[in-house]
Amino acid sequence: MHRDIKSENIIFENKNNLKIQIVDLGFSTYFHEYQNLFSRCGTPGYIAPEILRNKDYDEKVDIFSLGVIFYIILTARMPFNGKDVNDIIKKNRVGKVSYNFEAYGIEVSNESQDLLQKMLAFDAQDRVTA
Repeated sequence: MHRDIKSENIIFENKNNLKIQIVDLGFSTYFHEYQNLFSRCGTPGYIAPEILRNKDYDEKVDIFSLGVIFYIILTARMPFNGKDVNDIIKKNRVGKVSYNFEAYGIEVSNESQDLLQKMLAFDAQDRVTA
């Protein structure tokens, strides 16, 4: 698992190829089903709530981070914004996301909303897997 997926860590392979790569593997590690991870790492605003609450976690933390990127793609906004890093972390920790897209003046398909809510589920057990 990567453990620090964010938009800055997703790049195109080269200018002539639309393949993407996830870079900056500094926090990445191998995960085994019997293993519980605890290291606190990641970027505020992209971190799964279980990491911020000092709970054991698994590969679903990357699904949460990808959900944040998906939210940004759909809305051009961060799901957890704030006046400073501490404010962002506080909002990120409780995982409350606004799905009131009409307030942003955009239309999001029901299928996209459904996937987004499954990716950003606060409880990792409810979160969709890859």
